[in-house]
Amino acid sequence: MYHTWVMSDPDLARPSSPACFGSGVVDLSETKRTRLAWTAYPARERLGASCGALAIVLAVAGGVAFTTNWSLSWAGLAVAVQILALYRYFFPSRFEIDEKGISARYLIGRQRHLWSHIRRFHHDGQGVYLSTRAHRSRWDAFRGMHVLYGTRQDDVLALIRDYMAASRNEASAQGNGTDKGEL
Repeated sequence: MYHTWVMSDPDLARPSSPACFGSGVVDLSETKRTRLAWTAYPARERLGASCGALAIVLAVAGGVAFTTNWSLSWAGLAVAVQILALYRYFFPSRFEIDEKGISARYLIGRQRHLWSHIRRFHHDGQGVYLSTRAHRSRWDAFRGMHVLYGTRQDDVLALIRDYMAASRNEASAQGNGTDKGEL
């Protein structure tokens, strides 16, 4: 199931709104935990899928070796390219949520988004996609962040909802126009 939560919807600020997924608007000054750090390692968490992915990588490498007259260097390059293309799956990613925003560290690169810049999020069984745009766009892949739950799905979702609601309330109180769409 795929859920969407949009910051530009004025009903989201109301605790009774079903769009808040029953969690209501939470004043984070009263919560005990305002920071969460975790590591997501999909290859370790889904061993069956990992074995299948590794079998496909090795099969492609075998095909490359066969077509290049059993050149192990080309086969090794094929394995390296496939593993690097799937680095978010095969290597751990570290995420941290705090009162200012959310950050991610990957094998290749880092990302940080402030709560005040995030306009909506989608979540499913594997993770959350945070977007800086109020509406879907073909540029979403370049403007947002995909956050993997790891083993902390409930904690991650609850904290993201709380911070998004708090950010929404702050923006409404300041009257900076964030509820009119994308900035």
